[in-house]
Amino acid sequence: MGNQVRHILIIFSVFLFSSIFISCKSSEDDLKSTDNTTSNDNTTSNDNSTYTSEFFVKIGSTRIGSQYFQTIETSQDVVTWTVRHTENSVLDLRSITFGNETFVAVGGFNWATFLTSPDLTTWTSRNSLAYSPLTGVTFGNNTFVAVGYYGTILSSLDGISWDNRTSGTSDFLYDVTYGNNTFVAVGYNANIFTSLDGTNWNSRNSRGGYYLFGVAFGNNTFVAVGRGGLIYSSTDNGTSWTRRTSGTSHQLEEVSFGNGIFVAVGLSGTIRFSYDGITWYPTYYSYGDNLKGIAYGNGTFVTGGGLYTITSTDAIRWIRGVESYTGSIFFKE
Repeated sequence: MGNQVRHILIIFSVFLFSSIFISCKSSEDDLKSTDNTTSNDNTTSNDNSTYTSEFFVKIGSTRIGSQYFQTIETSQDVVTWTVRHTENSVLDLRSITFGNETFVAVGGFNWATFLTSPDLTTWTSRNSLAYSPLTGVTFGNNTFVAVGYYGTILSSLDGISWDNRTSGTSDFLYDVTYGNNTFVAVGYNANIFTSLDGTNWNSRNSRGGYYLFGVAFGNNTFVAVGRGGLIYSSTDNGTSWTRRTSGTSHQLEEVSFGNGIFVAVGLSGTIRFSYDGITWYPTYYSYGDNLKGIAYGNGTFVTGGGLYTITSTDAIRWIRGVESYTGSIFFKE
C-alpha cells in the first residue's frame, strides 16, 4: 500500500508541476559561446578554498572563434560555471574523477588520453600502456580504475603510472564505478565485470543484451543502464544481475544515486528514477535534449547535453537552466 500511495503522489506531483518548468532560448544546431554564464578566462584564483570545498566538475565545450574546444569547468551553484582548463578537442575527453588529491581525466580519439591535475588549472599528460580510447574512470580503495575500447582496463595508485589489467574480453567497456568495496565495469553486449582490488577481474553473466553505458552504486545496490532502455540491478556486489523494466526504449546514457534515489538519463530527454533500483518511474521533462551525464551533490541532481544544464532537487521536477554544454560530470566532495 505504501508504494502505491508513493506512486500516486509522484504522478500527482508531475501533473501539478508540469507547467512551471523554466526554459531558456531555443536550441540551435551549433554550439554557442557561453560568456554570459561561463568564465572563459583560463586563469584561476589563488584562493585554495576553491579546491577544498564541494563542487561539481564537468567536461564541457566552448567556441573560440570558429573552433570548438573541450573544457573542464566547475560550479557550486550549477548556474555559474568557471572554465578551469581548455583542451584541444582531438583528445576527446570522456570522463573525470578525483582521488588522493588528484583530478584524473581520460578519453582519446584514436589512442588513450590521461590528464592529471592537483588543482584543475595545471594539467599534465600521462603515458599509458593502452592504445585504445578510454571511456570511463573512477576512484576507490585508494586506486584509480579506467576502462575503454577493446576490453581495456587499467589501474593506478597515483593517476600517473598505470598498469594494464586482464578483462578477458575484446568488447568495448564504457563505464566503471566503485561501491561497497567493489569495482564494477560495464560495456558492449551487456558485459559486466567486477573486481575487489582493481587488478583481478571477474566476468558476470548479465544474460546478454544491448550495450551498457553507465553504472552507479547506492543503497547497497548496483544499477547499470544502456541501449534500448536497458536497466540491470544487483544487490550482491555485482555477482548476479536482474533485468528491470524501465518503461522506455530510448537509450540510457548514465545513472547516478543521491538522496536515496537512482536517476537514469538518456537520449530524447529521457529521465527515469527509482528508490530501490527495481521499480522505475517516468518523470516529466518536456525537451528533447540528449542527456549525457548526471551527478548528485549539494541536494541537487545535475544533468545535461546539447546546450543546457538541467537540474532537479527531487528527481521529479526538472528545470532547464543555463546555456552550458554538459558531458561527463561528477561531484567533488
